[in-house]
Amino acid sequence: MKEILHGRRQFFRGMLRNVSLALLGVAGGVGVTKRRRLVREGKCVSGGVCSGCDAFDKCGLPRALSAKLAVARTQDGR
Repeated sequence: MKEILHGRRQFFRGMLRNVSLALLGVAGGVGVTKRRRLVREGKCVSGGVCSGCDAFDKCGLPRALSAKLAVARTQDGR
């Protein structure tokens, strides 16, 4: 009888572990897909913090253009 209970516990523990891993993978995939879609649509993915963004050099959004202008002004000494 104990062998049956032990086997069930391991089965359910393994099942729960696998389901949790699958959900974690799906959540990560959804996050990556959403970020790619936002970039493709030309929306900001960095929450408005342009200086730390990976796409800052290529970005044409108004906030990024303003930040590029401000950086250029500080580098020119104005």
